[in-house]
Formats: sequence, structure tokens, C-alpha cells
Amino acid sequence: MTDGIVNHEEHPYNGQEEIPEGTQVLVVGTAPPPRFSRKEERWEGDVDFYYGSTNNQLWSQIFPKIYGEEILGVSREQSLKACKKFLCTKKIWMVDVLQTYWRKNEKSAEDRHLVPLSFTKFEPLFGRLSELDTVIFTGGRAELWSGAAFEKENLISPGGFKKLEGGHRMPRYRRLAMNIGCGVRAVNAFTLPSPSRASDRRYKHSKVGWYEEVLIRKRCPTR
Repeated sequence: MTDGIVNHEEHPYNGQEEIPEGTQVLVVGTAPPPRFSRKEERWEGDVDFYYGSTNNQLWSQIFPKIYGEEILGVSREQSLKACKKFLCTKKIWMVDVLQTYWRKNEKSAEDRHLVPLSFTKFEPLFGRLSELDTVIFTGGRAELWSGAAFEKENLISPGGFKKLEGGHRMPRYRRLAMNIGCGVRAVNAFTLPSPSRASDRRYKHSKVGWYEEVLIRKRCPTR
């Protein structure tokens, strides 16, 4: 139980393994669907990893379209191994901003039903990963809660997350001055649509191109 919350969930992957040295891009989401953090039976096609839901398009469509290679294997174990190898090769890794949380609707995987209880710790990640210079928030709530987490850890100055370059429309871009150790590091922060199928309602014809712009060129996409 956390602060009296009986049905709280703890993130199943954050901190499970050390993020590889040399990582340059950190993809930051919110939390996996409830069956992952509650260790319930998986659905066919699920992968036990970030964005592993069979309803998520990151591994099955977005990455394959961008990089021109299939990632998922025949079995769940093969897919997990392939996903991690892919990330290491591309110098990308993943973490979710929520460490503990509960859901206003226990059966829902939607971000709007998540209630944060604690955030993951970002300062040790940036402190150890000297090449990390790009962050991608996968959706508005990942963006909002990560900004709060950065300020809470004094990684950015109060109000430092509010400044946007190019306006509020998706995709959003920030140039963050991150206080890491005894120095300041410039970090490019992009907010892109969630890779879930639900985001197709608004971004079906745009999101793959936006992910490609950021991941391949690591710059704010041309509007």
C-alpha cells in the first residue's frame, strides 16, 4: 500500500536493468497497461517491455517504417531480445515517468485515468549517461509529468519547462538547460503523439513522419 492507496501499481520495468552506456535518445512514456504492472495474463502479441502492448504501434509499425527493418520475433522471448538489441544498436532507450500510480478506472490503459503517486528518478540517468542529449515524450501527460519530475529534482529551474519553441501544437519542442552535476547540459525535448492505436483518431497520417524526423534527424520537425 502507498499513502493509503490500496490498488496502487508499481512500474514493472523502470530500474529493472541499467540503461546502456552510449544512449543518446531517451523515450519517456507514462505507464504500461494494467495487465503488465499487475502481472496478469498477457494478450497474444504482447511483449514484456516498454510499449509492449499488442495495441501499441511502436514496435510493430512505427520503428519498422522508420528504419526499414522488422523487429518483433515469433515468440515473446524472441521479441523481447530483439527489441533490446534494436535499442542498443540505435542508441535509444526507454523509461516511464511514473514509478507508482493508481487508476481511476482499474481496467483502463488510457493515460487520462492514471493518477501519479511517485515519479522515476531522472537525475541519476542524466548524470551517468553523458551522451544523452534528446528526450522524446510520448504524449501530453508524459510531457506534463516529466516536466514536474525535472523541476522536483532541480534538473531545470522553476518555470523552465514552460518555454516552447514553435508553439503548442504537436509536435512540441523545447531546448532544456539541464542542471547535471556541476554543469549544465543542453537537451532537446520533443513531445510526440502516443504510439498507441488510440492516437490514430487525431494523428494517423502524421505521427510516423514526426517520429522519423526526430529519431533520424533529431531536430524539430518542419511544420
